[in-house]
Amino acid sequence: MKPVSRRTVDWIYSVLLLAVVLLSWGYVLYASTVAAGRQLRKTYPDKIFGMNENFVTGPHMWDPNRGRWLPKVSA
Repeated sequence: MKPVSRRTVDWIYSVLLLAVVLLSWGYVLYASTVAAGRQLRKTYPDKIFGMNENFVTGPHMWDPNRGRWLPKVSA
């Protein structure tokens, strides 16, 4: 087997370290999203926090004073 240069070994270690860092940050972001969702469900048990509210079609607008979506406005 041919010997591997120091530069190649350093590059492989750098790529492995970058992969570990990216995976760990992905886990941190995922875990914080899950924790935030649980906290929202605990604080507001009567609300639905799911993916469907992000795919609303049309010009809906959230009214923070009423705590609900305003209906579509006819053009």
